[in-house]
Amino acid sequence: MKKILINCLTLMTIIAVMTTNFATVAQAQTGESKKERELAKQLEFIFEKASKKDSSGEIVGFDIEMIEEKYGKSPELNALKEIQKQNNLKQKTDQKKYQFNSVSPSAIIWVAREEFNECMSDEMTSFLGSFVATTTIASFYQELKNGEYLKGAKSLMKVTGKTAVKGGVYGLAAQLTWATGKCGWKTGF
Repeated sequence: MKKILINCLTLMTIIAVMTTNFATVAQAQTGESKKERELAKQLEFIFEKASKKDSSGEIVGFDIEMIEEKYGKSPELNALKEIQKQNNLKQKTDQKKYQFNSVSPSAIIWVAREEFNECMSDEMTSFLGSFVATTTIASFYQELKNGEYLKGAKSLMKVTGKTAVKGGVYGLAAQLTWATGKCGWKTGF
């Protein structure tokens, strides 16, 4: 009888421990899903609502005021405003420079896109760390360009872990905004 009682208590203890463990795991998964959804919303906001696009749908700038309304002011956003001002001046200069040149406008755009993509890859590598493969960064960026924000958020969190990135979700939003603006300014795209 004692043996049966001990076995029953052991079994009940194991079940209690497992139930607690499963509840903790379920809560962690729900928390990560919530973080992923929150990150996806931030990415969507940056790439869909706060971005300025050209006629071909490529991002050419950001509505800094809209970003400040949502996230508040920051030194990074002030720096991005300055970069956008300089970019506007550079574009005007480039238009004058190429106005009488025989180079095809589509060739200039193609080169600028390639330079922009390389710049974004470099920026994301420096932000996420050199341990992240370039192909991972490229696929993450492609997911964002394709509007697959939840998939992009999951990919990013998978690579960077639970903290996602320096500064959390808002840190990523600021970094992506900064990187896209900086690369747009550098490449004139």
